[in-house]
Amino acid sequence: SERKLRELFMGFIQSLGEKGVLKNEKINKLESKIQNKDDINPEYFINEHFVGDKELAIINPFYLRLYKNKLMVSLNVFNEKNVKTGLKPNVGWGSVKELVVSSFLEKSGLLEKFRKSKTIKIIDPFCGSGTMLLQPIVSCCRLPIRKEEIEKMDFWKWKMIENPDYQNELINHINSLKDFNSQNLKDENFSISIIGSDINKKQLENAIENFKKLDKEGLFTNFKPADLKSIISSKEICKEKNQYFKSIYNKILFINSSVEELQLGNEFDGHTLISNIPFGIDDHFDNSELKSIYLSFDNFLIKNRERLDDVYIMNLANTNHPKNYIHNSILKWENIMEFGNGGHRMAFFKLLEGKPSKDKPQIVTLLETRKRKNRKP
Repeated sequence: SERKLRELFMGFIQSLGEKGVLKNEKINKLESKIQNKDDINPEYFINEHFVGDKELAIINPFYLRLYKNKLMVSLNVFNEKNVKTGLKPNVGWGSVKELVVSSFLEKSGLLEKFRKSKTIKIIDPFCGSGTMLLQPIVSCCRLPIRKEEIEKMDFWKWKMIENPDYQNELINHINSLKDFNSQNLKDENFSISIIGSDINKKQLENAIENFKKLDKEGLFTNFKPADLKSIISSKEICKEKNQYFKSIYNKILFINSSVEELQLGNEFDGHTLISNIPFGIDDHFDNSELKSIYLSFDNFLIKNRERLDDVYIMNLANTNHPKNYIHNSILKWENIMEFGNGGHRMAFFKLLEGKPSKDKPQIVTLLETRKRKNRKP
């Protein structure tokens, strides 16, 4: 009955306070709400009002389901911090979740491709804090979550963890996750070539620090260089252009450059491009600046298409949105995966083979002139 259901609520709320899941100062307010909502449907109240009330200051989100005379409670032990692998401590604005990139690598077949070839060759001209560059390495090599991150999770506060049997079993399992031997990569002859570029130096430095953090595990010393000549020749170009760059063992190269100014060595070849391209929804860019970035990226892809392997970009799922890159691009793209990220509906797109659209011939002519006369138009 509704009366019985409200009694169940009362007892449940009190237990949440005792266990530290629901802050005590909110309990009286919540009980008052339940008592005064005489005209509300109990099941609607459970699904909509109770779980969705932002005023309750819930430490762990929980979900309630009513079935006949029973109330089922599901407690979510994870939060925004817990879903991160803990391998990327420095994050800038516009960063994509690591689990999203992991799902994309699996769905696109790139993860299987990298593992079979034992080679990871990636370039990201909008690398930001480095998620698109780091996550393929983390996923491909099956790197575990850092032990110290697990030890911060909320479930350590649960009453059942005080049981020594539970506690010992949990600690033993966590310790087993740390059993990663980077020497295995050397034995398997795994090789990498990673190139990241960003016009924002602060973002680039975040990426560099994230890679340094991962290198403390002794990871990168056990990789072979997959494209040594390309990294070295690209470094020489940076020196000539007086661009800031950072190289790690001649296997990883970071360049402080816009996509328009980004120039790669003649030996550059066979890299997969994966990038979270800017889309300007949150007013980081005005329309003219955004269109300039999109045009420069189109030009970069056309110029380097034969030297790139597959090309994937992340952008707004709605291709009719005026700030969507696909909406403005003269190239042909295919939507391969949609997801939610930061409150926006996003998608990964794959560049298709074929000539650029004739809707904007001035861009094609511009590039043909550059190629034919070997000079800037």
